[in-house]
Amino acid sequence: MKRIGLLVFVGFIGLGIGLTSCDKPVKGCMDAMAKNFNANAEEDDGSCIFTADLVFWYNFPTSNFLEVFGHTELHYYLDEKIIGEGGIKEPFIHAPDCFADSTISTSVDLANVKSKSFSYRVLNQNDDEVWSGNVTLQADSCTQVRLILN
Repeated sequence: MKRIGLLVFVGFIGLGIGLTSCDKPVKGCMDAMAKNFNANAEEDDGSCIFTADLVFWYNFPTSNFLEVFGHTELHYYLDEKIIGEGGIKEPFIHAPDCFADSTISTSVDLANVKSKSFSYRVLNQNDDEVWSGNVTLQADSCTQVRLILN
């Protein structure tokens, strides 16, 4: 009888160990577009962080306009935060890639959303507004904002 009791007791302990030692799923960001994507995650924990890239550019007529009207320096703002500044940049025939030479480009933190709208402003050396507008950035992509004559 003691043997049966011992076997039952050992059986319950074995069952208890088996139930408590199950592997828990790996939690993490499961969206491949996120900068903190975890390829090993089995359960999304809502921690995904997204970024987007932005480039400002203009063509030859706009470059000529800037020079003719005495704009020697431009300051670029995104949601009132400066993201770049400098002299008149090289004009482009077609939209350049983000971070191409002679561009004002930036990487923007979108937090935990895949799309977000921002306001932008471009001021000259006298803090006069040359351009302003709104732009919607998409996660894991390059948005090209062409600055044109009004």
